Amino acid sequence: MTEWIIRLIGAGLIVGSLFAFLGIRRRSKIVSGFLSAGALSREEAKTLTEAGLKNSFFNRFSLRDGTVLSRYVVKTGVAGEEDGEAAEKGAKKGGSGARYYVPEEKKEEAEVRLVKKAPIYIWIVGALALAAATEAAVRIVPMFTSRM
Repeated sequence: MTEWIIRLIGAGLIVGSLFAFLGIRRRSKIVSGFLSAGALSREEAKTLTEAGLKNSFFNRFSLRDGTVLSRYVVKTGVAGEEDGEAAEKGAKKGGSGARYYVPEEKKEEAEVRLVKKAPIYIWIVGALALAAATEAAVRIVPMFTSRM
């Protein structure tokens, strides 16, 4: 029973690290898309599609207020609407036509912190290390618990 609990914890850590890795890759792709599209001011703001990104739920969810990404990618309004209160309300509701940009003053910091793509081999090595540690724990922990 203890062995299964340890293996489940190890599997949870590996799956959790995969989700973290994929989140990092998504943030990197989003910031890169807006930077390469030249969305560096409110006037040059682009929709996800205009930035060469998929207008998917996951991308919009990543850009919601209060996330790491929202510190660097600013939501302005909805495409086709005039600037003003109506556009801001549409953007806050997560409209699929929301426009975004990376402010010029945050461009350099965004590139340093978010655009560095984590190579897949780093996750693979980490997952293998977690699997090895899990297997070691499966063999070691029962020895300690059987002595008590």
